[in-house]
Amino acid sequence: MSVENISTIFSPTLFCTGVVPSLPQQQHMLLHFMIRTPRIVPYV
Repeated sequence: MSVENISTIFSPTLFCTGVVPSLPQQQHMLLHFMIRTPRIVPYV
């Protein structure tokens, strides 16, 4: 799965609906990764 696919799948879940994933550690790592990779999150 590419970085773009991950962003497309998870960013609406994390930033738009506010739904908390069932794996908080995975969410934390994903947020950390997305924050460090702003090119895949153009609206941040």
